[in-house]
Amino acid sequence: MSTAGYQRPLLLGVDTATETLALSLSAGSRVVTELTVQTDRTHATVIIDAIGHLLELAKLEPGDIDGLIAGRGPGSFTGLRIGLAVVKGMALALSKPVVAVSSLACLALQAGGEGMPVWAMIDARRKQVYCCSYRLSGYNLDQLNSEQVLSPRQLVDLVSEPCLLVGTGAINYKGLFKKILGNKAVFAPAVQHRIRPASLAQLGWQKWQQGRQIDGHYLVPVYLRRPDARPGSEK
Repeated sequence: MSTAGYQRPLLLGVDTATETLALSLSAGSRVVTELTVQTDRTHATVIIDAIGHLLELAKLEPGDIDGLIAGRGPGSFTGLRIGLAVVKGMALALSKPVVAVSSLACLALQAGGEGMPVWAMIDARRKQVYCCSYRLSGYNLDQLNSEQVLSPRQLVDLVSEPCLLVGTGAINYKGLFKKILGNKAVFAPAVQHRIRPASLAQLGWQKWQQGRQIDGHYLVPVYLRRPDARPGSEK
């Protein structure tokens, strides 16, 4: 189908780090279509049809895209394997490059909090969270520390000033954070705690502009800890 009228690059974004499947299709810095799927079914059962539907809405074929954006985690082991396998497969089949973005950075970007430290966290189960802190200045997101997997109590010890908390980890341990941090803990609006496709698209476009494309062969997930011993123990 014709890509006339679309800015370049045309980028397809996929994030499966959490229970939410986030898909974006962007033209330059503008999001053309986006799709968020929240279901009890595994990502493997819906991702191919969802990508097809996303492209259909934009009246595009897979070969029309210039590259792919992959949410590389950290997050669900099984979810990441599924999403990155699909991205890698499409990249190799279509001979298109990939940019990989942090799923935690997506959460931090959409949380806002201009100038305030943002702790993005994804529930890692086992009473832990995948987490990292950032500071948003204009359109620039500065990473303040390394991505880690911590217990909520360990994370609290790292907080020294009022901060914005976002993500499933923030929601699931909200009571603990409020009890210990008090007024230091500011929670993002409810709609921001799931990864939004527009955030994925924005970070992916920025990396594309920086020339940080890679060959699909080199796309790897970020787990931060060893996968669970029992296959299928995570969505």
